[in-house]
Amino acid sequence: MSHSNISLLVGTIVSAMLCSLLYHEVRGGKVSFGQQDTISMEVQEKILSKDFAVAKKALDDSREQKQVVAIRMGLKSQFLDIRREAANAIKELQDKPSVPFLTEALENNQVRYTGGSETQLMQAELNKSLLSALQTLTGLNLIEGRTLSDALIQIAIQEYKRWWNENRDNVK
Repeated sequence: MSHSNISLLVGTIVSAMLCSLLYHEVRGGKVSFGQQDTISMEVQEKILSKDFAVAKKALDDSREQKQVVAIRMGLKSQFLDIRREAANAIKELQDKPSVPFLTEALENNQVRYTGGSETQLMQAELNKSLLSALQTLTGLNLIEGRTLSDALIQIAIQEYKRWWNENRDNVK
């Protein structure tokens, strides 16, 4: 191999590594060259589908394949049950890099949904699942034995954000 070919090869490798590190910084995730750190647009569209059955199947498939990035996408679903199942899956997988995604989902769930008592019950169950996952991943026990109030949830959100800011460099 000629000197110029070696230089080109080294340059390509360095560029790929820099792109990966940039992706890491932007996404706040783990640097990896594996399939788990990316999901196709097709999987993303299915998980965020307006059809519950399609979204559920996509989440179940991602859970079975342990595709954490895809499971995290479930935290943004329009369906509260899909979000709850995504939080439970992250908890089961013990994926600490998901802490900011869970915190964001908890924060986004603090709106008043219309739909009556059934929707409010589902929202409360989602809060519990998100808080349980966050407690398991961070070790911070902020809610056990306490009634979930809006104020307590806001305090928990701030504490989980603080925990992430203090620990993100050590999370694997």
